[in-house]
Amino acid sequence: LATKEKTLFMGFICHEVRNAIQTITLINEQYPSKRKETIEKICNRIKMLMTDSLTLLKTNKGTININEEVTDIIKYTKTLQEEYSNVKVESFLPQELYLNIDINKVGNILSNLITNSIKYSKGDTTVSFHYVDYILRIEVTDNGVGIPQEILKSLFKPFVVHKRFRNDAGSGLGLSICKRISDIISDCNLYLQYSDKQCGTKFCLELTREPIFDNNSIIIDLPELKHNDIKSILVVDDNEVLVELFVDMLHSIDSNIHVDYCYD
Repeated sequence: LATKEKTLFMGFICHEVRNAIQTITLINEQYPSKRKETIEKICNRIKMLMTDSLTLLKTNKGTININEEVTDIIKYTKTLQEEYSNVKVESFLPQELYLNIDINKVGNILSNLITNSIKYSKGDTTVSFHYVDYILRIEVTDNGVGIPQEILKSLFKPFVVHKRFRNDAGSGLGLSICKRISDIISDCNLYLQYSDKQCGTKFCLELTREPIFDNNSIIIDLPELKHNDIKSILVVDDNEVLVELFVDMLHSIDSNIHVDYCYD
C-alpha cells in the first residue's frame, strides 16, 4: 500500500475496533439483555473487516493465486440462482459453454456486487450472462438509489463509503478488493457501466476466453482413431468436468469403445 493508503488503512482499523469496544462496553453496562446478540453482530463485523483487510494486503503483495479450470458456465448460472433465490439470473448463453476460468475468484467478485446491489436497491437485482466474440460478460443490475456522483471517481479505492450509507455499510474494502482481483486475473475487466438515482446501477465483469468446446466438440487435436484397433481407452485428468465431457466425446465417436476414467 502507498503511504497515504497505509495511513488511511491504520486509521480505519483503529476507528472500527475502538467503536466496537465502546459499543460492547455500553451494551454490557446498560442493556445486558441485548448483550449476546450485539456482541455476535460486532464480532462478525470485525471478522469481516479483518478478512477483507488481509485479502486487500494479499492483492497488493501479489500473493493471490489464480487457479483456472474448465468450468461449465451454464451449470454455474443455475448454481448462482439457487444461492441467491431473491435475485433474477438471466442467461443469454449458448446451450453449452465451457470456459477456463477461476470460478471461485469470479464468484467472490459477483458475491460482493450482488450483496451491495441487494443492500442498496429496491429489491430488484438482476444478474445476466452474455457470451459474444469470446467475451463472457456478466452484468449485475439494480433499480436502487444509485451511487452518489461525488464518490464515482474513487469508487474502487479502499474505504470509500458515502456518509449516507456509513451505518449499514461493510468494511469499505469490497469493491477495491474486487477490482484488484479482476486486475490480477488475465484478460478480465470490472467496471461500472452506469449509476443514477433514477435508473439504478449496473456493474459489468468481462472475461475474454475462447470456448473449450465448440459445436459439442473438444477443441484439441486428437490422433485419428482406428476403431477396429481400439478396444478400451483410459482417460485420466484432475478436472472432473473435462474428464466427463471427454468420455462423452469418445462415446459419440464410437459407442462400442470401452472407456475407463478416473480423476487424478
